[in-house]
Amino acid sequence: MNKSTFLSLIIASMAATSCGSSTSNADADAGQQGLISNFAISETFKTATASYLCEGDTTFGAGVPVYTTRSVSVQWPERFGSNDLTCLHDSLLSAVFDSRPAEIDAAIGDFLAHPAGFGDYKLSKVDSVPAGNVRELFHDVRCHTVGFCDSYIVYKIERTEYQGGAHSSYSASFLNYDVRHNNVLDFSEVLLPGNDNAILDVVKSTLCDQFYASSLQELAEKAGIFTDQIFLSHNIYLTDHSIVFYYNPYDIAPWAVGAVEVAVPWYEISQYLTPGVRSLMSK
Repeated sequence: MNKSTFLSLIIASMAATSCGSSTSNADADAGQQGLISNFAISETFKTATASYLCEGDTTFGAGVPVYTTRSVSVQWPERFGSNDLTCLHDSLLSAVFDSRPAEIDAAIGDFLAHPAGFGDYKLSKVDSVPAGNVRELFHDVRCHTVGFCDSYIVYKIERTEYQGGAHSSYSASFLNYDVRHNNVLDFSEVLLPGNDNAILDVVKSTLCDQFYASSLQELAEKAGIFTDQIFLSHNIYLTDHSIVFYYNPYDIAPWAVGAVEVAVPWYEISQYLTPGVRSLMSK
């Protein structure tokens, strides 16, 4: 296994400035320092790759060797303020990996040790895939933060895989985590039950606005969206101002369109938010 690169980040939040015409510079500086809130974060970037030769595999022709590669990259939290990260670590291991060893390095090692190949061919580990007339299957997993504050953190888990078809496949999922209460914020923890139709109407309206379409028919014509297949995605993530409903390729549009993200402002669906998330957003 290749060793990971290591990076630690210490981030301080923005300072709010004080105002008042009669305040001296020294007093203003002192007041400003008193309003600064320091929030320390430490992360380790773990990356690893393993490649294998599929011995005797003639799927792509007798003279075309087949290799398979697994790679992984994880932005692993070591410190997030003064919060206990045990539950977050467990949640990440469960979300990123098929199996669940209790420790991140063991989970990465297990992932690399089980590559995907064709049939029952013997897989022999190699240092690298040679250049030339070869075929390489691959499975790549990446986990990284896409947003955080002192109340919650959001991870994006991306999977790219090629198993010999016309093109590779891609999908992404999200882990929203409330660090105050050590709780994963999945769909049912964010939005109140029984409101799917009303929320879906807002999603459709926002999607039309996003593509400057005045109707679903125009949306189909302008963006290629399968408007008769739009559903309420439970694959969501939080931002400071919105809930983003995420659709993977093929969910509601052709492969060429790619992933579709619909950012619905909080105020548009505030009445459908759970009390816990309302509290989270008010901080």
